[in-house]
Amino acid sequence: MDGPRKPPCPLPKPAEVLLYDFRPAPDQRPSIPQERPVKLLQWNIERGYKLDAIIKVLREVDADVLALQEIDIHCERSGWEDTGLAIAKALGLSYAFVCEFEELHSPLRSPDTQGGGVHGNAILSKYDITDARAVEHSSHPVDWDLPPHLQPHPLAAKEPRHGRRLTAAATVHTHQGPLLVYSAHLECFCGALARMAQLSDLFRDTRLQQRRLGEQHPHQHQHHHHQQQVPQPATETPAAAETPAAAPSVPAPPPPPQACPAASLASPPAPPPPGPLRFCPPRCLAI
Repeated sequence: MDGPRKPPCPLPKPAEVLLYDFRPAPDQRPSIPQERPVKLLQWNIERGYKLDAIIKVLREVDADVLALQEIDIHCERSGWEDTGLAIAKALGLSYAFVCEFEELHSPLRSPDTQGGGVHGNAILSKYDITDARAVEHSSHPVDWDLPPHLQPHPLAAKEPRHGRRLTAAATVHTHQGPLLVYSAHLECFCGALARMAQLSDLFRDTRLQQRRLGEQHPHQHQHHHHQQQVPQPATETPAAAETPAAAPSVPAPPPPPQACPAASLASPPAPPPPGPLRFCPPRCLAI
């Protein structure tokens, strides 16, 4: 087992975000047909142990958006590689990384789990990535800042680290509109209820992000209302219109029944007609 190595540059701290863009220049990128579906891939790459094979599979799949978990930066177990950066460079993608943990280099670790760097989740894409951030969880079943001898879970005690579970989130601007993407690694050293509590944080975040987008772009909703035209009943014959003399007399239909005020107030407004995706908030995809 080697000793810890000094990283070539300062490593991020938990909740910090790293952004890179290795895509070709805009005029050199291939065009994407508007009708083609957006292809997404989610993969826990297990610290990038077989990095070359991982890159080979990702190149063959050729997804538009990647949500990857267990990204290592400068850890002995993964050959001191920046695994996410290597993938982004090899595939020519934009890249957002959220740091979860500082992986301590410790004699308690086995060679295949040895740390020395940091660990987290990432979103990679052929498209522009904006609003990349770390989503905080309200529930943390494992306190990773406890010393190993106080960890209640025996497997957690063998992987000393500092930090907490965090989800990477970003808006990806696809050819069909903005897409809200999450790359989550929920706590694995706990039961299903604790994991569901962390998952509920992501659902809560999607609602907040949709509301935020609506506040930033109120004209998008106004656009729908301006398009909606409700025909009004004619109260008199237009001056330019002539009624043929031979036309039979048709009695006017009876007026509709008058709704009571209480029912009118309780009736919901008619929904706006559907419009292009670019006028809608991002679709929420927790992956």
